[in-house]
Amino acid sequence: MAKKLYNPNWESYWRLWQKVGPPWLTPIQDIKFWEKRILEIKKKDKKIKALVLGATPKIRDLLAKHKIDTTLLEANKSMYVAMSRLIKIKNNEEKFICGDWLNADKIFKKNTFDFIIGDEPHCNLSFKNWPKFFQGIYNILKPNFNFLLSTVISDFSDRSTIKEVIQKYKDNPKYFKDFKNRLWELYKLIGEKNIYNKKTRGFIFDNLRDLVKKEGLKSGLSLNQIEKNLWFIDNDMNSESIGSYIEVDPPLEEQIIIQSKYFYLDKIFKVDSHPAFNIRRAMILKSKKLK
Repeated sequence: MAKKLYNPNWESYWRLWQKVGPPWLTPIQDIKFWEKRILEIKKKDKKIKALVLGATPKIRDLLAKHKIDTTLLEANKSMYVAMSRLIKIKNNEEKFICGDWLNADKIFKKNTFDFIIGDEPHCNLSFKNWPKFFQGIYNILKPNFNFLLSTVISDFSDRSTIKEVIQKYKDNPKYFKDFKNRLWELYKLIGEKNIYNKKTRGFIFDNLRDLVKKEGLKSGLSLNQIEKNLWFIDNDMNSESIGSYIEVDPPLEEQIIIQSKYFYLDKIFKVDSHPAFNIRRAMILKSKKLK
């Protein structure tokens, strides 16, 4: 698994989660999209078993709401501890296992789960390991069952330069108060030098942070203005919160090709309420019957 470059102190995770919102956090629309399929699965068999990749609070609340036997697989125990503070519904059927998603089929037996669910889990793994990841998930799912996931994609329809973004801030600072607006403007900088590595499909947050800081100061903005109004969140100009994170965001078509060896794309969904959601898709995959 790609190294999770966050502060190991769980308090940092908790504070970070409080300051950001969708589409970085799971939109409620995605939860409802997945819930319909989960209810269809449960209607056929009330005693179903689910695996959550990660510890996303909204996903855990969804499964707790429907009293589903749930196992969490997360490589970073600090993340699990932090996210557990944010769940709203306790699930007495929830179990936690600290482990690598790439070793899922070594941790669990074949055909163990009725469905697996995760919010962008593979976007934290190196792109070269995606085939192994999807194969492992396939191996532990029951035949002809579902993998529910979301993904971040790199084929953003709009592009901006850092100078354009800074000028937009100067012209309309109020616009940047909305987290979705700020996130969308920063993701549109994917075309700037060294922000996106086409070979590894990585969106490099360190380089983006340095670019925003350097050009913001050059344009006459104060460090406080940059951090509080232009960057994703405050207290991160020195990597305190997000750290040296690299998000793996290939074009959607590439992901579909990789996963298609093991899964059909049954349904795909995008929130249309704001352009920031262009970076995100929710999916329902159905396992294939391989020869």
